[in-house]
This record gives sequence, structure tokens and C-alpha cells, in this order.
Amino acid sequence: MTKRFAKFDANKDGKLQEAEYLKAGQDNDKRVLADSAITTKVKGEFLITKGIPSTAISVETYEGTVQLSGFVDSKEQIAAAAKVAKSVSGVKSVQNNLKAK
Repeated sequence: MTKRFAKFDANKDGKLQEAEYLKAGQDNDKRVLADSAITTKVKGEFLITKGIPSTAISVETYEGTVQLSGFVDSKEQIAAAAKVAKSVSGVKSVQNNLKAK
């Protein structure tokens, strides 16, 4: 049994009842919305932060973990982007996969 299935099998009968299934869907929808909001906030902060090339950085979020990827001009920009991302409300951790050209 997978970890996610076990999480939603509230009565632990090894089956997903309709109510359990619906709750799982609602929980997933909430997570997706929260992750989308975090991604939007991070991108917005990049836009207003001088020295961060926002168009060169891809931002993805899953369960509060933000992943940064792309190519920037310097190691300083890599560090600055990670610092800004970490400062956004709701961010649990940052995986910084940015590379300097």
C-alpha cells in the first residue's frame, strides 16, 4: 500500500470509500492551489528584486518545496534567488538547481 493511499484510507480498511476519495481530491486541490500561490509569489518577488533575472529562472512548487532552475550570470544571482525564494510565506524548502553561465 502506498504512503499516499494509506493517508487517505481514514478507516484503514484497505479500500478507498467514496467519502475518502472525495476528501483526497479536495486535499489535492488545496495543495495545488497553495503551491500555485507560492510559485506566483516567488516569481513576483523575482520581478521586483533588482539583480535577479526573473525571466531566466523557472520556478516550480510541490508541497511547499520550491525548485529553481535555469541559467543566470553569476553565483551571486544564484544565492540571491534562493534567499528571495526562502523568504516567501509558505515556502518549506528550496531546491536550487540554478547554474551560472
